[in-house]
Amino acid sequence: DLPRARALLEEAIAIHREVGNGSAEAHELGSLAMVQAGLGLLDEAERAQVQSFALVQLSGNRRDLGVSLGRFANIRCRQRRWQDAERMFVEALAIHRETGNRLLASWGKQAQAHIALLLDDAAAQVDDTGFAPSESVTLLARLQDAILDMTDLARGSVAHVRGDRSIEVHV
Repeated sequence: DLPRARALLEEAIAIHREVGNGSAEAHELGSLAMVQAGLGLLDEAERAQVQSFALVQLSGNRRDLGVSLGRFANIRCRQRRWQDAERMFVEALAIHRETGNRLLASWGKQAQAHIALLLDDAAAQVDDTGFAPSESVTLLARLQDAILDMTDLARGSVAHVRGDRSIEVHV
């Protein structure tokens, strides 16, 4: 439920501001930006992401900067601002390579090729209104949410759910 998630994130942001935890505030602002984008509130999403980006830059954490840039690029794509998105994706991917975000870095060439195709066809329309976090607890849903949020799943953070066959490897 995105409206409920939005309300909870706004509450968390207020608490982090009150206690002076800028790093946590930046993280929650980035999450709020993605929720707002999912609700189609692109101007609000951009404002939240600008605030998140500024806090991350103040912290000097390069990995968080890469994640923040990637989220910003995602918003730019939703705004159909392809050249800004491409520039941000390229910079975010360079930071991910530098800081070791293996999953995002490995997709660098695919993302660049996709953005190049979008730039080549200015009339191309991408329906991204359906991008929202999953409400499921399966391994596939956790992976998809990590991709949507542009974060790595922490090692050992995914507990096996009995009967979950959402991802299978056949050899």
